[in-house]
Amino acid sequence: MSAEPTSATQRPRPHWIIWLFAIVGLLGVIAFIMMTVLVSWMTRDRQPAEVVADTSAIRFVVRDAEPIRGTNLVQITIATGSQGSPYSSGRGDDQRNILLLDRTSGAIRRLLPDNSRRIARSYFLPAVAEASAGASEDVAMVREAQSDTDTRSAPPAHFALLVAQPDEGDRFDLLIGALADERQSFTMPNLAGVDGVWMHSPTRIALIVREGLTLFYRVVDIPARQVVLSRRISI
Repeated sequence: MSAEPTSATQRPRPHWIIWLFAIVGLLGVIAFIMMTVLVSWMTRDRQPAEVVADTSAIRFVVRDAEPIRGTNLVQITIATGSQGSPYSSGRGDDQRNILLLDRTSGAIRRLLPDNSRRIARSYFLPAVAEASAGASEDVAMVREAQSDTDTRSAPPAHFALLVAQPDEGDRFDLLIGALADERQSFTMPNLAGVDGVWMHSPTRIALIVREGLTLFYRVVDIPARQVVLSRRISI
């Protein structure tokens, strides 16, 4: 008799390297899911609060709400979320107003009358000569002089806001005022930018500003809310 036919050829088993890659891939997917959940949980409490203005249905976000050192005021920064998102944060926001809250009475003071214009820079300075302010990408705050004890301890007393003109992305007006009263005004219109800010004296702010392609050194008297010195800087 002829020999019985052999059984069907056994299928080769997957090599152990294939199994190893499959396990590593599965672990990677699990790790990615866990990281996504963790990041979502960590950033949930840091999302800016969404608010609606009294006079419009436009939604804004509260970027910051911090006490102003040495005063009875709380600075509340109002912004619009970038790309229309009410939960965008940080420098992506479009700053529209700064509110000053009196912690005793609860009274609110708006540095801008409404939220229609963008604040490109904001400066808060003490009433001390030579106190300086440095500019960041969106907001400029006081940078206290490290060599002067009085300057380091002095609270902010004056402010300057560089506000974009309506429908103009590269033209700005400069608002000057004091924290102690509600008298403020636009002292320099139609600027191209501000490149330096410091206190010339306890009641005067010195600035280096640009009008078009021309550079100027100017001094503003805060009680009078007007420019008292203007000189062109030759390049």
